[in-house]
Amino acid sequence: MTIPSNATSVVLGAWDFVAGDGAVTVDSFSVHHYGITTLASAHQVYLYEGSDRLTSGTTIGSTDNKATFTYDVELAAGETRTLSVRMDMGTYAATGEVGLEIESAADVDAGESAVGGTFPAQADKHTISTTPAGALTIEKNGNVDNAQVGEDGASIAKFKLSAATEAAGVEELGLYLSGSVNAADVQNFKLYVSGDDAEAIAEVEAVDANDVIRFVIASSDEVTAFANDATECSNSEGYCIAKGGSKSFYVTADFNTGRSDDTVKLYVDQNTDVFARGNLYDSGMTITRASYNGDTD
Repeated sequence: MTIPSNATSVVLGAWDFVAGDGAVTVDSFSVHHYGITTLASAHQVYLYEGSDRLTSGTTIGSTDNKATFTYDVELAAGETRTLSVRMDMGTYAATGEVGLEIESAADVDAGESAVGGTFPAQADKHTISTTPAGALTIEKNGNVDNAQVGEDGASIAKFKLSAATEAAGVEELGLYLSGSVNAADVQNFKLYVSGDDAEAIAEVEAVDANDVIRFVIASSDEVTAFANDATECSNSEGYCIAKGGSKSFYVTADFNTGRSDDTVKLYVDQNTDVFARGNLYDSGMTITRASYNGDTD
């Protein structure tokens, strides 16, 4: 696979962690970059399980070429969990390569449990291009009315997504829930396309462990909005926004309880929380969120 410069949330490797006859907790593990290229200083790597981001971003060390993820992964006896590492690439002025591996059993901390396997456990090596990925820009798009305690289906965010250079198949959208409201008091989040909102294009019951509302968007014949999205994204099952085009969206939620003066604010906390597959380069597009990063009203 060739990865464009500035691509976001690129899956570089996945590894199966399998418990034996007893329960195991993996406390941490390290990945090693075995490509010959010096990574961009702005790169970030994240630990994922499926579409769930488990950690915040970190960098691969320039001396040891390693990044360590500290996160308790609990496995019941006989259970298998697949963990992946994604990278926000940063900018490259010369072509290069990137590949990740778990070098040895010593790079996996499973407490008193023995670690076995075939090492180094290498993921594929990929080529890095100097050609920049297309960009997806997210920005606020209007205000919402104050929600009431006990209100169902209250609008809590309005924003616009715009695609440049290539069409965007929006497959994952993570919005951080902030404000004085208790995250447990807000549930049943739904994502709609403005003006094409007979049905939601994605739903999630509650925030994740990072207080992120993590929408996974997949085309469905039962949702009319997908019949009216752009047709350029043949490589993606997400909601397609045409090259040079934009679409407006809004999010609703149910307020089960809370206080009358609670505040709610949604924004994109980390670039990797938005995955839009570009139709030209088949990688995560660059995410521009300066107008939707929590610093703007």
